[in-house]
Amino acid sequence: MNKYRSPKQKFTIALVVCGTLVVAVVGLIIAPLFIQVVSNSAKLKAGMLEQVNEQAKFVAAQETTQDLLKISPQIDKIETFFLADDLRDLSNTLNAIENLAQIYNIDLKKQPTGATKESKGFSLVVRGTFPNIMNFIMRLEQFPKFSKIEGFSLATQRVAEGSNITQELSGSISFVIYLSPNN
Repeated sequence: MNKYRSPKQKFTIALVVCGTLVVAVVGLIIAPLFIQVVSNSAKLKAGMLEQVNEQAKFVAAQETTQDLLKISPQIDKIETFFLADDLRDLSNTLNAIENLAQIYNIDLKKQPTGATKESKGFSLVVRGTFPNIMNFIMRLEQFPKFSKIEGFSLATQRVAEGSNITQELSGSISFVIYLSPNN
């Protein structure tokens, strides 16, 4: 066998050895760096996603805060529809019922029937003409406080005025006015 190698063969062998060394160096040095770059890229991507999620939460919280600020004045307005748990508001409310009775020419007697944590009840005894009593009841149903007519009864009475005997209606109304939930 011939141990002599031509310069072309020597060059090819040297090239293969150098190529192998270069690949080995690149594999040992650059591959870990590439793995590090890929790992850092994944961490960066996860960090960016977390930041985007936190920004979305922040924006949502700001929108919620703005919505609550818009609602807050409305809550105060809603409170006016409930009966406050103080004597002044109760007195004003009963005066409003009396004024309605006067408007419709109704004789009115009112009596508290009880109170709960949520409401105050009243018995309203009315006397007057049928149209006036019905108009009074319709206005009572549209009362500016949260309220409810729980019961109503109507009866006729004969009233003697001198030699005249007339029929007059009398009614009993069970009326409840609701207290503010914040009381």
